[in-house]
Amino acid sequence: MSEPDSQNRSDIAILIPFENGTIARVALSLYAAPRGQHWPVDAYVVTECEGVFTGSARRAAETVFSLIGAQVSGMGPVVAGFDLQGVSSGVAPATGESGGLAFAIALAAYIFKQNPGAVAATGVVKSSGGNGPVDRVNGITAKIRAAIDHLPGQARILYPAVNQPEISESLLSLARRKNQILCPVTCVAEAIRLLFPDSETPAGAKTVRNARRWTSRPLLLAIAFLATTAIIVAAWVTFGSRILDKLDIQRTPPEAGQASQALDEIHTIQAAASEPPLTVTPENPGNTPSQPSISISETAPEAPVKTENQTLADVPKPPISSVEAIENTLPKQVLPASPSVAPEADKGFD
Repeated sequence: MSEPDSQNRSDIAILIPFENGTIARVALSLYAAPRGQHWPVDAYVVTECEGVFTGSARRAAETVFSLIGAQVSGMGPVVAGFDLQGVSSGVAPATGESGGLAFAIALAAYIFKQNPGAVAATGVVKSSGGNGPVDRVNGITAKIRAAIDHLPGQARILYPAVNQPEISESLLSLARRKNQILCPVTCVAEAIRLLFPDSETPAGAKTVRNARRWTSRPLLLAIAFLATTAIIVAAWVTFGSRILDKLDIQRTPPEAGQASQALDEIHTIQAAASEPPLTVTPENPGNTPSQPSISISETAPEAPVKTENQTLADVPKPPISSVEAIENTLPKQVLPASPSVAPEADKGFD
């Protein structure tokens, strides 16, 4: 690992208050990432209690880089080394999770190259994604009391907003008497905006801030939706007919379809009329009861001339059909009259 970055801001004092009434000052140095590290940032704590604090330090560093670090020019993969100054005997006075918010603020001050002044912070950074939500801590009253006792006037003390119901009125009065400001926060992004309001915020932080403000105003979203809809409708009214004209859509009217069907019927009738008539000649001219033999001769009539303006009324009627001609030549079968059934005579009783 290379030497610490020459831009180490040792003058920045971010304090972590502990439940036992003591405080620790957070010092920060950035190192070049070792070969093989592909993630943008890693972090550790250089004091003897590093095993307790390293987990919260890594989550805090990843959160800050996800908000603002990626937009800082020239900032490649790095390792953040946090040093807790003032922890006596190398024994951590707490579990270490509550130091996450202080680690995040110290790294943000380094990236912005600005000193936020006297600041104490306590809070658990739950995850490295999103805005870095800050969760509650244990012993909040004792930790804020330790910060009030060690910080000068005009100092700001940041703590989780979920711990606000535990802050007593006497503690608030004590902070007011020392002209100190208690600042409950919900996430790391909110703490950064609070401590660095006049800085030239990198594009990544602006994106987070603007997205949060925009989505928190549903009325603006509704107005934007209505405006977009109106623009689309106006554009369709103006250019929609032109688009349809260019497509050159031709629709067949219902009358044309009916006329085509009528002409098909005319052609069918003409085809039936052009069939040769059937001539039936009985082979047995005598009045014999035998079944006559039928011979059919075909004489092709002249086909009617088809004109362009031909209508249904102009079509000649077809001659008698072949079936009717055959039926007319057959002898009619006469059925004998059915005998009437005489009623039975009354039968007397024997």
